[in-house]
Amino acid sequence: MNRWAIFTASLRDAFLSSAGTALKIRGSAAAQCGEALPHRRCVKLEKEAAPPRVEAQPRRWESNWSISVSRRLTALCGGKAALLIILLLAAAFCFLPRVFSQNETPSPQAQPTPAASPSPSPTPPPNLHQWGAVTSFHGLPSDRTHAIAQTEFGVTWFATDGGLARYDGRRTNAVNAEGLPAGRVLALKADESGALWIGTDNGAARLWNGKFDPVKETAGKVITSIITPQKDRAIMASENGQIFDCQVKLEGPSALSLTDAERKQVVTFTVHTIPDQPLPSADKDHPGSLKFTSLTMAAERLYAGTQSRGLLSIEGGEAKEVFSKPRSYFINALETDSQGRLWVGVKTRAEDSGLFDETELLKPSKANGATGPVMAITRGAHDDVWIGTDGRGAFHFQGGKPIEHFTFEGTGGALRSDHVFGVFVDAEEVVWFATDKGVCRYDPHAMRPENVSDDPGANFVRAFWRTSRGGLLAGTNAGLYLHDESKKSWSSVTEIGRRVVYALGEDKDGRVLVATANGLFRSTSATNTTFMRISPPTEKLPQGDNVRAIANASGSDYISTYYIATYGYGVEKLQGTQRTLIWPESSADNQLRDVTAVGVDANDRLLIGTASAGVFFFDGKQATIDSAFDKLKGGAVWSIAAHGSDIWLGTDKGLYLFQAGQLKEVVPGVNARSVVITSGDSNAKQVWCATSGNGLLRVALDDQFGAIVSRLDVEQGLPSQRVFAVLSERTADGSESIIAGTNRGVVRYEPGRVTPTVQPSRIISQRIHQPDELRSGLRLDYPQNSLLLDVTAISSRTFPEQFQYAFALFDSAGKVIREKISHDSQFAMEKLKPGTYKVVAR
Repeated sequence: MNRWAIFTASLRDAFLSSAGTALKIRGSAAAQCGEALPHRRCVKLEKEAAPPRVEAQPRRWESNWSISVSRRLTALCGGKAALLIILLLAAAFCFLPRVFSQNETPSPQAQPTPAASPSPSPTPPPNLHQWGAVTSFHGLPSDRTHAIAQTEFGVTWFATDGGLARYDGRRTNAVNAEGLPAGRVLALKADESGALWIGTDNGAARLWNGKFDPVKETAGKVITSIITPQKDRAIMASENGQIFDCQVKLEGPSALSLTDAERKQVVTFTVHTIPDQPLPSADKDHPGSLKFTSLTMAAERLYAGTQSRGLLSIEGGEAKEVFSKPRSYFINALETDSQGRLWVGVKTRAEDSGLFDETELLKPSKANGATGPVMAITRGAHDDVWIGTDGRGAFHFQGGKPIEHFTFEGTGGALRSDHVFGVFVDAEEVVWFATDKGVCRYDPHAMRPENVSDDPGANFVRAFWRTSRGGLLAGTNAGLYLHDESKKSWSSVTEIGRRVVYALGEDKDGRVLVATANGLFRSTSATNTTFMRISPPTEKLPQGDNVRAIANASGSDYISTYYIATYGYGVEKLQGTQRTLIWPESSADNQLRDVTAVGVDANDRLLIGTASAGVFFFDGKQATIDSAFDKLKGGAVWSIAAHGSDIWLGTDKGLYLFQAGQLKEVVPGVNARSVVITSGDSNAKQVWCATSGNGLLRVALDDQFGAIVSRLDVEQGLPSQRVFAVLSERTADGSESIIAGTNRGVVRYEPGRVTPTVQPSRIISQRIHQPDELRSGLRLDYPQNSLLLDVTAISSRTFPEQFQYAFALFDSAGKVIREKISHDSQFAMEKLKPGTYKVVAR
């Protein structure tokens, strides 16, 4: 969606609020701040394409800061004001080109002046679910932003031309508080203690425990950059020819203190200026004090970037110029990456590279890539750096080479401007960009769809397999495909042709097994993709050689034994190239032959799922049934995943768990096509379930609350609600990686590893309770008709309305007397007797 549409949507939302119409804006699991996402596709639900042969039928603290822009709009809109908004909406269409021109210079003007940007009418790309935005519509005091930081509990702060802004998990508010210098905010940095240091064009301040303490020595100075090398220490660069090294000093309360205010520790600062006297500028066109733009520590030495004197080395309170070849005199940004390399961003021509690796101080090397002027450099989560430029968007460098480039045009307007003044990578590896058109956020781990082929049949993915040699295979409705990691593309395996591939496996020698609607195939070796067909005992099978599933059993009775499910025939044992029918007997009912799934339990018994006859156990000699599975009869069993004594079953009636001799309905009413246990989960506490029509489900078994189900669908980036395969893996750093197959291609996704922060917002009974009472226990002196707990959850990768909250109320004896799982952030507790209670929210 282009910017015209975004602006129109914003005005439309304001009008609907005035009319009393509730408009719910949803977005990806990677979105933020309730922002209006720039794109949302309509989803057309279609029936599954029929394959050949037979398919079985069956942290928060209260604030007095100013109200958000969005709330002010809502408050102002009403009655006759609605008519005014209609008129404004009509007038807006006349001025849209001016409103969204990137060539327009904002006021007040800040250096450097933005160059011309692309036309604001890009084509939306398919990965818009990875993007979000925070603008003045959402509460920013100004769209021109310079820096971003996060403090304790995940609270996000924005530095703008209109001052400081805070996002608390629900809304974005402008901050006006005592101790915070007035004017533009140009720099932000959190230290190890969780304190936030703020640099403005009128001095600096430190925020800790809800209180702003100004650094008096910086009053009236333009603070451009802040680094925090140690706890309670900040080094600040200024445009006034000096650097300020600030150390926090806490003075204890006097023994004679009487009030709570007097008993609090007093914060003071020890400030050293570097150098003692301001350095002059070397730019004859702009005389005066030297402008420091950036700071970094490399090899335990402080370096500063300047305008006109290039790179300075700071040691012993003295600043020395670094005379390198080539030498850049106008430096905008400095950063040290995880390998200790010093990166320098400079002013240059738009078609040139403004990024240098200056690890060798006297011999800097220019990085490849036409970055243009570099305004910001930020260390990534790994061996990478992110670059913000003035006119060329944002770059992602790894190993000194650009691997990603984002522009306004290339992202379909998701990156709202090509003028990026600041970059921040948070603890969840979400990348935030400060631009002249607001803040943009990019989640590299959100859902990323990709096509297997231009052939629609090949984009209908039914199975995945990661080979022992690291290759990734996908079975589709139009053959088998191999992924080329270096080229980021898929190629078909010619021997399989356009057969429907239902399942994949691998034997003990690393040879790949392929179950198709027209036969079983095996690769000739572990190192190539040449396949040969393994013929059935007879070619005259009732439903053809329609192989649906593969299972491997290895134990005291089964030594690397492989079983296959042949629909319409039964379960076969595979030994070499020999297939032997082992179940059912020749005289058995035909319903028993419609086998759709096989698995192996902890006792090395073969689990057999059918299209309508239910589930059977086979011990190698005879089949048995368990009455607990009777409720599954009449429906298809698509998938079986066993771990220890737990057996997960994906059926067309829902997702079930067989545990301790009982069959539990975990997710009813869904067509569960595939279920896999989360990789690395030794206790099988979490599984992924692919459904046909309800997206991808993640199910976690909680000791207190039971099964907790999270759903990912088209709102979070799935190309379709119809998911047929899922693969869970662990990456080198221990994080989980998910690959899901839909009827519209493949999607990749990495779940978050950082637990969302949950903070109490309000605790109300007959009085307002303080958050500290949750830890010590809520003391109720009188019977209470109602007790309300309202919480806020914060995560960079999840919308507020997409959180699930688990509440539990305990009495003084530690007994749970009430619990609740809901998307509602409020927990109401009624008819409570006097006593002490504990409330847990997560």
